[in-house]
Amino acid sequence: MLWNAVTAKVRESAQVARRTEGRLWSLLAVVVLLSVVTGIVGWVEFEARSDGIEGAEQRIEVADAALKVERALATTDALSFDVVLATGERVPHLRREWKKQLDEVSRALAPLMKRGVGEGVELNRISGILALLPEYAGTVEAGWRELEAKHVVGTAYLSTASNLVRGSLLEMAQALRQDQATAIREAHAVASAPPWGTAIAGTALLVTLIVAQVFVTRRTRRRVNLGLVSATVLTLFILAGSGIVTALLAVKSDVNADASAHVDKLAEALRQVWAVDGTQARTLIFPRVTDSGEMEGALRDIDRVAADEGDAEKVHQATDMWRKELARPDSPADEFQSLAEGASGGKQAGEADGGLRDLIEPRKDAANDATRSALALLVPCAAVVALAMAGAIGGAVHGLGMRIREYYR
Repeated sequence: MLWNAVTAKVRESAQVARRTEGRLWSLLAVVVLLSVVTGIVGWVEFEARSDGIEGAEQRIEVADAALKVERALATTDALSFDVVLATGERVPHLRREWKKQLDEVSRALAPLMKRGVGEGVELNRISGILALLPEYAGTVEAGWRELEAKHVVGTAYLSTASNLVRGSLLEMAQALRQDQATAIREAHAVASAPPWGTAIAGTALLVTLIVAQVFVTRRTRRRVNLGLVSATVLTLFILAGSGIVTALLAVKSDVNADASAHVDKLAEALRQVWAVDGTQARTLIFPRVTDSGEMEGALRDIDRVAADEGDAEKVHQATDMWRKELARPDSPADEFQSLAEGASGGKQAGEADGGLRDLIEPRKDAANDATRSALALLVPCAAVVALAMAGAIGGAVHGLGMRIREYYR
């Protein structure tokens, strides 16, 4: 009895499925299913992209802080030697400037450490820099005291401090900044990748809606079903909108990658500026055979990077003056006096620093703006996809439902 009832119900359902109303039910079920799938897949894809870019935006703060730290550390390294060569009122002035740059490092990183900004590797680098600052400061101050007392060991202290900056602190700061830039570029690359899941599900939905429209037109002799048309328009809107958003995100990804690459080169040039300034001063305290060649090579690199960036007249003027200053006079006494006057003031370094910073800021802003605008573009996308697919379901139910109800009157 039960088996007969079940088989009879199956045969009845099969007969209904072969009739027009049954096919309409089948089309409605497929449209609703594909709309739900498209909405869910679109939500997941765009939400993931939005989360990635939001994380990238949070990294901007760390990257900017790392850039400030790089410059401040390179400056303190140079000033630690400049203080030794200065005389009169220049000594306390340069010491205050050295302390100011050292405090700049703490001001940039301490808030990040306190709030736990970044991941494990970033926090380790930030804590590592902050932990080494007291050791560096104490070593430099010990070197100054010893040199004031005419003890040669003071040069060893300054050399140790300089090696600590160039070999550890600057390397950690540079790695911190480059890690952020790399993570931001990767987030842009993921965000600008085509949303294949949404595209495939949306295309399947679009084809089904077209088939449903053709079927309804042929069976009911009604050329336009407004419900199906509205669902089709919403589906086309999602497919076209996804393509447009992806194209815009690709542009922003390219802008960020290009600007970040320029910032990286300019930051390295800025680091070299203060390295040359510190080396120039150190050569008058404890020279090395390779100093002259290293400084000339660094100045060439600075000129090349500045020339690649366009308007760099300020930087070129500073490096030209630097080369003239480094030209050895005939008299050893004149040589020392000439070099000491330039080295203890950091004039050329300051001018080159200002020129490079003028080049860095607009490129850094361009990279950051690309990330922020990408986030603003992505934030509403997931909700728009979900709402559009909800509207498509409503349109399909209304359009096909009206035709289905005609068979049950």
